[in-house]
Amino acid sequence: ESIIMQNYHPIELILVNDGSTDNTEEIIFSYKERLEKEGIELKYFSKENGGQASAIALGIKHVTGEYLIWPDSDDFLLPNSIKKRVEYLKENPNCAIVRSNGYIYSEKDLKNPLRKASKYNKIAYLKDFLCFSVPWMPLAYMIRMSCFDEMNPQRKIYISSAGQNIQMILPVVYKYPCEYMKDALYGYVIHENSHSHKRQTYVKQAEKLDTLQLCVEETLKIISSDIQEFVDINKYFILFCHCRTAWLYGETSEFEKYERILKQKGKTDFAIKVMRKMKPSRFSNLLIRIFNRMRSRKNAK
Repeated sequence: ESIIMQNYHPIELILVNDGSTDNTEEIIFSYKERLEKEGIELKYFSKENGGQASAIALGIKHVTGEYLIWPDSDDFLLPNSIKKRVEYLKENPNCAIVRSNGYIYSEKDLKNPLRKASKYNKIAYLKDFLCFSVPWMPLAYMIRMSCFDEMNPQRKIYISSAGQNIQMILPVVYKYPCEYMKDALYGYVIHENSHSHKRQTYVKQAEKLDTLQLCVEETLKIISSDIQEFVDINKYFILFCHCRTAWLYGETSEFEKYERILKQKGKTDFAIKVMRKMKPSRFSNLLIRIFNRMRSRKNAK
C-alpha cells in the first residue's frame, strides 16, 4: 500500500517471495491491476526459503532502474519518500548513496510515531559503517545503481543470516560517502515478538556478532583485495561488542576473555574501564554510548 501511495512514477517493483507457505502469492497478484494503473511495473519471483540476503541476491539481478531502494516488508514508505530522494540524487549528481531520517512506530499504533529513527545526521563514511555508527535500516537508503554496478559489477551478494543491508551498502560506501537528508521519509515498525527485538541468550547474541563480522569481511572481499585495514577496524569493533555483550549478560569469564584479547592487541579504552568498574545501568550505558560516539568520530577521520 505504501508503494502504491508514492507520488513518484514510474516505479519498478521487484518482489521476491522467499518460500512463503501462506497465501502471499494470491495477495500479490490481487494487487497487479492496481499497481499497473499507478504506473508500477511488477516483477515477481518465487523461490525456496533462503533468507533475506538470498531474496535480494535474486531480485537485484533484475534491477533496470536508475535508483534503488529495498524496503523491508513490515515497514512502510511515506508518500513522498521516493520522490524526495530521487530529487536529492538528481540535484547532487556526484552523490552515490543518500540516507534519510524516518520515524519509529509501535506495531500497535501506526499513526503516531514514538520518535525519530536516527540522531546520526551527517555524512557517513566506510569506517562509520564498519563500526556500526550509522543505522542500517534498509528503507533509509537510496543508491544510484550506476555506482553500485561500478563497485559490484556482478551484483554478487554474500548470503548470510545477518541480513542483506551490509551487502548492499558497503560496496558503495567503500568508495563514496553516504550523504544525509534530514527529511523523515519512512516508518520503521517495532514488533514486540520479532526476532530482532526479542532478548536472546548470550550464546545467540555472541553468534550473531560473529556472523556480522563474517558478513562484513566476505562483502569487502567481493569489492577489493586490499581490505585488511578495514577488516581490522571491524574486527576490533566486534571484539568490543563481545566484551559489552558479556558485561550486559553478566558473563564475567567471557568479559574477562575479551578484555584480555583487546589488551593484547593494545586496545583498551574508557568504555572497558566503565564496564570493569560498574554494573549495567542506564547511567553506565549512557557513558559507553557517549564514548562510542567519540570513538566513531575519531575513526571517521
